Amino acid sequence: MTSAGETSRSLAIYAQLLRLYPRQYLRQHRAEMLQNFLDIEAGSSSTASLWAFIFKDLAISLRAHFRRTFWAQAAVILIVLTALVLRARGYPVAKEHCIWGFCCGYLPGWLSGWFGKRWQTLSIGDSRQWVRSFSCQSAAVLGVLGLLVGISRGLPPSLEHVLWVLAYGFLLGWAAGWCGRRLHARL
Repeated sequence: MTSAGETSRSLAIYAQLLRLYPRQYLRQHRAEMLQNFLDIEAGSSSTASLWAFIFKDLAISLRAHFRRTFWAQAAVILIVLTALVLRARGYPVAKEHCIWGFCCGYLPGWLSGWFGKRWQTLSIGDSRQWVRSFSCQSAAVLGVLGLLVGISRGLPPSLEHVLWVLAYGFLLGWAAGWCGRRLHARL
């Protein structure tokens, strides 16, 4: 334990770990969280049991704060797409190309949906708000994908199929990105 006025090393480390929380949350709860840590530290039988409890608590509470953020959603998407690509190696070449096409379309589609929704929320009060609306963005996405699919008509059937899958992946990714950003904006 520490003497009066002296900060424990554990408290200093915990104070640094609190930086993982969103700023707005910390503005409201930082003092309470530090006091709770001091109380738990005083009642803890060992430093190991203290940190086991703290890391478990951090993992649970931070998951709730970050599961809807850009980086958390991007990590989940990259893990799932990587698993799909690795799994695709067990399929015949034609199916493997389709899975690669879907993944290559999904990722930029998700990014454009996420940032498209962000762009829309930044335009509130702007006179050109309709350009950033869901309807206008979805029309632009469908138009580009329609053009891509139209161009693919003159290509060999296998390549045409891959482009269809790429367009499908992009469209699904765009919708998922838009919805993911919408969930994030509601927090």
